[in-house]
Amino acid sequence: MADADAVRAPLTTELRRLGGRPFGVDDDGQPIRDGTGRLIAGAIQNLREVVGHTTAATLPAGLSPRDREAHIAGAQAEALDRLVAMLNDAIADERYHVTADYLLDEGNNYSYEFRLFVADYCRVISGDPDFFFHQGQRNIPQALAHLARPLGVQRTFVVLPRLTAKYVNTDIRVVETTPSSAVIRWYGADQVAKVPPQHRLPYIRYACKAYQGTFSSAPEIMFGLPTGPVRETSCQADGDEYCEWEFTWEPEIRPRASRWWVVTGVILAILVGIMLFLRLPGHSGIALAVPVLVIALVWMATRNWEVRADRDRLGSLLREQRDMSEAEYDRSERTRADLQLANLELGRRVSELTALHEVAKAINTTHSLHELLDASLSAVVERLHVDRAFAVLLEGDGTVLTGGLSVGGDAARADQLAALQVNLPHETSVLAQALNADQPRIVDDLQRRDPAFAEVLQASDVMLTPLISKGQALGVLGIDNARSGRVLAPADEPLLFTIGSEIATAIESVQLYQQLEHRVEERTAELAQATIAAQQARLAAESANEAKSVFLANMSHELRTPLNAIIGYSEMLQEEAEDLDQPSFIPDLERIHGAGKHLLGLINDVLDLSKVEAGRMELFLEEFDIAAMVDEVVDTVRPLVQQRDNVLVVRGDDAGQMTADVTKVRQALFNLLSNAAKFTEQGTITLAVSREAVAEDGAESIVFEVADTGIGMSPDQLERLFQPFSQADASTTRKYGGTGLGLSLTRRFCQLMGGDVTVASLPGKGSTFTVRLPAGAPGQDRCVGAGGMGSEAALPVMTSASVAAGLALSQSSVACTALVVEDDLANRALVRR
Repeated sequence: MADADAVRAPLTTELRRLGGRPFGVDDDGQPIRDGTGRLIAGAIQNLREVVGHTTAATLPAGLSPRDREAHIAGAQAEALDRLVAMLNDAIADERYHVTADYLLDEGNNYSYEFRLFVADYCRVISGDPDFFFHQGQRNIPQALAHLARPLGVQRTFVVLPRLTAKYVNTDIRVVETTPSSAVIRWYGADQVAKVPPQHRLPYIRYACKAYQGTFSSAPEIMFGLPTGPVRETSCQADGDEYCEWEFTWEPEIRPRASRWWVVTGVILAILVGIMLFLRLPGHSGIALAVPVLVIALVWMATRNWEVRADRDRLGSLLREQRDMSEAEYDRSERTRADLQLANLELGRRVSELTALHEVAKAINTTHSLHELLDASLSAVVERLHVDRAFAVLLEGDGTVLTGGLSVGGDAARADQLAALQVNLPHETSVLAQALNADQPRIVDDLQRRDPAFAEVLQASDVMLTPLISKGQALGVLGIDNARSGRVLAPADEPLLFTIGSEIATAIESVQLYQQLEHRVEERTAELAQATIAAQQARLAAESANEAKSVFLANMSHELRTPLNAIIGYSEMLQEEAEDLDQPSFIPDLERIHGAGKHLLGLINDVLDLSKVEAGRMELFLEEFDIAAMVDEVVDTVRPLVQQRDNVLVVRGDDAGQMTADVTKVRQALFNLLSNAAKFTEQGTITLAVSREAVAEDGAESIVFEVADTGIGMSPDQLERLFQPFSQADASTTRKYGGTGLGLSLTRRFCQLMGGDVTVASLPGKGSTFTVRLPAGAPGQDRCVGAGGMGSEAALPVMTSASVAAGLALSQSSVACTALVVEDDLANRALVRR
């Protein structure tokens, strides 16, 4: 095989690139049917034979027949591949690139120019200087030879223009015919006019030689007669009106048996008549034969007439059959030509759909206007097979066309197009006219119509279409072939308009997206500022809350010390009043004592909540008996329950032991039971205790359920039930009192111990609170709380928070020593008293 450079190199000085389409439809949309594929196939067959003979002559003599055939076949295949490569290099539009199989399809139709290129490239590849003439000798197919054979040589040349028209649309005229010669003229003006100007003279030379080869071979191919010389008397290449050739051949010899018998009979009849007239010897016998001779002559004349009639009838049938064959041949050729055009149209439609698909893909894969236009224009250049595509958009207030982007041109032209600005209205600008149009159009003679734009493009003609979306023009899309000089095809206008509509829709979407993105960026910046402000406020609030919690936790001593003194002195004053028998002071002292305890409980709740929020609440885990703890809670809360004529019911088997902070468990149950007693009147309050296993890990949980038949709560009230300082509503606070801290602390304590509390309630039906706590606390050390036993050498230590416990110890019968650590003089005096 020849290397790529050799295949691509131009091998002629005249024929380098086709100026028009090789097949399909021309620039006016008319089908190209200048010659059938048999002419192309004949040229390729002649190329193969020449290459085969040339290759065979260079092979070694001792090579085997099989190897010889392989070498010859390889050389022929290489020549055909080289021809295909040269033709595709000469065809600028990739849609019309050919293959070997396509060239060998005799049903295709081609232009005159393409036939010239095929023949000239075959001539160069084969190295045969008379290739055109030899190709013409192969242009007569066997079917045409069979149709013409009954006519004879002379009559065949008479009808030769009619037969030639089956393959080539041209004007062939027979000037004169004789049994051994014919003069034919070719008027090629109409045919040559279809060839681009730069290739007309080479085409005349090619066609002239090809016609000479075809007509000169007719006597040999059709009738087996030796080919005679051809004499050219005039040629259009020399400026003549027509090309004229004189063809000669050896005369055709035909048998004439029937005429010989007729002539013989006439001679015999004349001799017999002379003998009878002169009465020569034997005339009487001859006279008897005269009737027989007359009868024979009459029979022979009749028979000759019948033969001639049969011949005329057969000739008529033959002409009828020929006409039918020609009509069938014409229908077959039209069908094959229509099939070729249909295949080309299908290919064009596929290319259009592919272009639209690529534009749609570019639309869906980017939100950048520059990337969108670049991808779309690249698809236009590739699928419409043009040199350059460009777009100019409306900007600002819609009165300026600018920001042009192009694909396919040189960098300098692209820069000038990007800098182009067309102010609207600008009637002399083709861009302004295209923007206001409703369909695409080809603008030729661009230099005269818009010199400024022509200077930018360096093009003589351009196809423009408006970019319209939802009835609004957004810009102009254009294509040109400034680099190759190829003519723009009007058939591409609908596709360019469709692509322009897709691009316009995409441009509008991108512009809307960019506007939305800009707004989102602005809103995001605003939200970022708001978030920073919110974070700063949250940090400030958290700092303040932490400071509050720390402050309250640190103020526990300062707040509880005076309250403990008030409570202690009020109790002693009550006892002294009773001892002194002064009952009038007792009610006031009871109110002071009750108010102090209430205030102490409130402060304890606030301080506990503050400790939890500040992360300073500690758990003092110990193992205890659940039933004993429940009994203590029930004994404590029973008076509260009975105040409103309620009944307290305790259910549940022996739940055994659990490990938790017993104080917080007790407080949680007390809070729930006291709440139930507060909001229930003449009802039932139930405390149920059970032990159950957790499905995930098999660990056990202790479940406490506190149910009442009280006022219940609505879903809205349940949502804010566990919030600090929150109750069901304002009316509840006014009627039942409370601070709203009990339930919040209860949930915090339960969550601190690894459990939780939930609630179910219906208005007027009562409420059920469920506390679920783990039965054990593995991995955690038990802590001993203040006032508990430490080491044996240590004495019980009491603080102001456990003054009551100290008083109980002092009043017991057990002798003991107590160490009081207290910096408040009043409390120390209280403990001593």
